[in-house]
Amino acid sequence: MSSPLSKHLLRLTTPAVCRPGTAALRRYATIAGDQSKETVVVIGGGWAGYNFVRKLDKSQYNLICISGSTNFVTTPLLPSATSGALGFRDIVEPLRSTSELSFHHSWAEDVDFNSQTITCVPASSPAFRAKDPLVKEQQRDARAETPQRLKATYKIKYDKLVIAAGSYNQTFGTPGVEKNAFFLKDIEGASAIRYQMYELLDIATWPMLSDADREALLTWVIVGGGPTGSELAAELHDLVKCKQFREAYPTLAPHMRIKLIDAAPTILSTFDKRLAEYASDKFQRAGIEVLTSRRIKKVDTWSIETEQDGTIRTGLVVWSTGIKVPPIVERIRGIAKDKRGFLQTNEELQLLKEPVSDGPVPAAVENVYAMGDCAQIKDHFLPATAQVISPFASCIRSWVYTASLTGRKSTGSLLG
Repeated sequence: MSSPLSKHLLRLTTPAVCRPGTAALRRYATIAGDQSKETVVVIGGGWAGYNFVRKLDKSQYNLICISGSTNFVTTPLLPSATSGALGFRDIVEPLRSTSELSFHHSWAEDVDFNSQTITCVPASSPAFRAKDPLVKEQQRDARAETPQRLKATYKIKYDKLVIAAGSYNQTFGTPGVEKNAFFLKDIEGASAIRYQMYELLDIATWPMLSDADREALLTWVIVGGGPTGSELAAELHDLVKCKQFREAYPTLAPHMRIKLIDAAPTILSTFDKRLAEYASDKFQRAGIEVLTSRRIKKVDTWSIETEQDGTIRTGLVVWSTGIKVPPIVERIRGIAKDKRGFLQTNEELQLLKEPVSDGPVPAAVENVYAMGDCAQIKDHFLPATAQVISPFASCIRSWVYTASLTGRKSTGSLLG
C-alpha cells in the first residue's frame, strides 16, 4: 500500500500533459541499466548531446546523460524569449522526458580514459529559496550553491563516451563584465535580462528623475555583433517599436536607444561580407546604433567604457562576444587541443590523443567521441552553430552502432 508521501511524490513527478503515444516511454527518474548492454555516456544536454540522446537506439545500449541543466534549450530562440515574443516554456524540453534515459543532474568534473570512468558532482540543491535574478552573485555556477554535505563526488563507468559539454561565455578578462553584465546563454540569463528591462522601464517613469538619468536607463547596450547579439538587437528593436509597447509606455518609447558594439570592423564578421553589410545597413536605418572597431575597457553597474567613445551611461549591458572552453575540457589532460583550448577530433569525431613533438599524426582515444561547441575537427574549423552541430549526432550514432556490431573502426567522415 502506497504511503501518503509516495502518492505526493507521484503527483509531483507525473506530467499534466504528455504527447499522444509517448506516456509509456517517458522516464522522470533515473532508470536502472541492463547489464547485458554496453553503456554509452553523454556529457552535456545541448544541441549536440540532446540530439544524440534522442536518436541513439536505446534497445542496443544503456544510455546515461550527465548535464548541469535539467532542460535542453533551443538557443537560437533565446533572443525571442528575452523580448517576450516567445514564452520560456516554448523553447525548452526537459531532458528527463527522453525515453529510456538515465539522467544525472550533475557536473562532470573529470574523465579517466584508462579506467573509463567519469567523476561527477551533483549540480542541484534540495533547498528551495527565493532568488533575485538581478543579483549577479545569485547567477553563479550551480556548484557554488550545493550544500557542503552533497559535494562528495561519485563515479560513472562507460563503455563509450560522447563529450558534448558545450561552452562558456568569453569575457577576455574585461574588468566588471562578470559582475555587471548579463549573458544570454540559457533560460536563467534570458529571464534575468527580461526582468531587468521591465524594472528599468518602471524606474524610468519616476517623476523625480532627471532627463539625463532617464536617458541612461533607456539606453540598452549589446556587446558582440555575432548571431546572438545581432538577433537580440533586432528583437529588442521590434519590442520597443511595437504598438503594445508604445501604448504601455507612451512617454518612454520615443526615447529608447539600442546600441550594438563589436570589436570587429563589422557585425556578423564570420558570415558572408554582403550579409554583414546588409544587416549593418538595415540596423542603421531602423535606428539601432552600430558601433564597430571598439575596444571595451570596463563595464560598471550603470555604464560601459570604450577607448573610442569614453563612458556610455546605460541601464543594461548584455555581453555576447564569443565562447571559451568549459571547466571539464580545461581539466582533461593527455588529449589534443587547439590553440584556444578546445578538444580536437579526427573526421569521425573521435577524440585525439595529445600529439608528440615531431611525431606522427596523433591516434584516437578508444571509444571516446567529442562534438559541439567544446570540440573542433583537426584542421577543419567549423562555426559553433546549431546548423553545424545537429548532423554530428546522427554521424556518431551510426559510427558507435557500427563499431559495436562489427568490432571494427568506422571509416566514415563528416567531410566527405
